[in-house]
This record gives sequence, structure tokens and C-alpha cells, in this order.
Amino acid sequence: MRLIAVVVGVALVVLGALWFGHAPPRSAAAYRQQAIQALDYLRSQTQTARLWVDAVGDGDSTHQAATVALQEAENDATATADRFAAWDPPPGTDSVRDTMTELGDDVVQALAALRIAVHRGRWAELSDLSTPLTTLADRLTAVREELTGAGRR
Repeated sequence: MRLIAVVVGVALVVLGALWFGHAPPRSAAAYRQQAIQALDYLRSQTQTARLWVDAVGDGDSTHQAATVALQEAENDATATADRFAAWDPPPGTDSVRDTMTELGDDVVQALAALRIAVHRGRWAELSDLSTPLTTLADRLTAVREELTGAGRR
């Protein structure tokens, strides 16, 4: 009997932790914090893709490794953008959602262009195709600063 109580207690704690980790933000502040986290993840994916494109251009990476890395960057960015877009924005945060979904779509499209190019063997085009990533990284940083208040100084 005591073992059952312990098992049920542990199960409830685990389920509570899982729910908390995946629960949508309930306040405007929590929503903005989730947006900041998503911005950081998206920026990381753009920067990672740029590093791989540079490595390929410099001859420091195999095409196979770069193909996998670019595909994973797109997959991760898609998951991040989709997860954020699936949350209903609390009152007063519709503009945050609009900005985030637009940026998420732009990042995914830029990374998809790289993935498609490598799958087609168009390695020479990667440098040109990666050009928007710099602008996207700058936009992601600017929005992050705006959300954290750093842009208001």
C-alpha cells in the first residue's frame, strides 16, 4: 500500500513538472519571456547555419556533415517557431505574436532555401543563399532588445 502511494506521488510530481515545462504562458510577462527564449533559439539556428556555410566555403567541412547540420538547423527552427505560434497570446501581446510568427517564418524559409540547395547539389550557391541570415540575426537581436527593454535606453 505504501509503495503504491509513493509511486502515485512520484508520478504526480513528474506529470506536474512535464505540464509546467510545456504549459503555455499565462501572463503577458511570461509570454514575452517565452518570445525571448524563442528568439534566442532562432538566432542560434541562423548563426549555426552561417558557420556551416562558411565551413563548406572554406573547405573545412564535408558536404555530408553540412547537409545534416543545415537540415537539423531548419528542423529546430521550425519546431521553435511552431511551438511559439501555437500559444494563444495573452491580452496586450498580439503584436509580439505577429512579430514572432513573421520572424519565425522568415528564418525557416531562409534555412529551407539552404537545405534545398544542398539536396540539389548547388554548393556554390550557399554563400549567396546565406546572405539573409545576417539580416535575420540582426532583426532577432533587435526584437529581443525591444522585449527586454534594452532597446529603450
